[in-house]
Amino acid sequence: MNKNKMTNITVFIGLIVSTMTIPFIIYAIVYGIGEAPVYEKKDVLAYYGSIAGACFGGFITAAGLYYTLQQNAETFNDQRKIDKDNRDEDKVNSVMPVLKIDNYNRSTVDKYMATENASSDILQIYMKNIGVGPAINVKVKLGTNYANNSAKRPYTFDLGVDELVTVKINTDFSKIQKKIGNDHYIKIILECTDVYNKKLYKQHINCIKPNGYSNFEIFENERKEIVTI
Repeated sequence: MNKNKMTNITVFIGLIVSTMTIPFIIYAIVYGIGEAPVYEKKDVLAYYGSIAGACFGGFITAAGLYYTLQQNAETFNDQRKIDKDNRDEDKVNSVMPVLKIDNYNRSTVDKYMATENASSDILQIYMKNIGVGPAINVKVKLGTNYANNSAKRPYTFDLGVDELVTVKINTDFSKIQKKIGNDHYIKIILECTDVYNKKLYKQHINCIKPNGYSNFEIFENERKEIVTI
């Protein structure tokens, strides 16, 4: 038992003993030892009743104060957590990457190549990061499969803000394209993370080849998905 706890117990016992003996000490001082009148029962009950009432009232007050302080502390901690979460969210949003596929000027872009197989079909897309932060570990998924490099691993690269690249992927259109009416389309998913690696961003895009066209030239943003890592 630590010293502070032992001291508190000693003080508590001392207060109880003092409260119980005070009436006898006062009567002995006033009337002298051996000459004090016999206490009447009602006086004793009144004294200890007032002590008990005071103790009970003090206990209720202390309990109410403790409860109030506990509630205030919990509210304060909850608000601190909310504020911290909001700051973290703002921090991540301030560097959010946004990937976009479009028909950009081909002469101004760097080129990336992914060679998954020996097929002669090449899907060439022009990708730009139009967000406010760099896109880290960019991956391209065609349908349900990632575009792989020559080592059969998902092809990845980073893309800075406003950086523009050409991505060429060897594939087999007959296996990945689908048909809507007379048009053909390929479902593309662009994936990346932010610099803090807090969120995974997925951009779902339909790459469309209209009927009569020889190339996939229309890019339709289907939806955006953000997953907390």
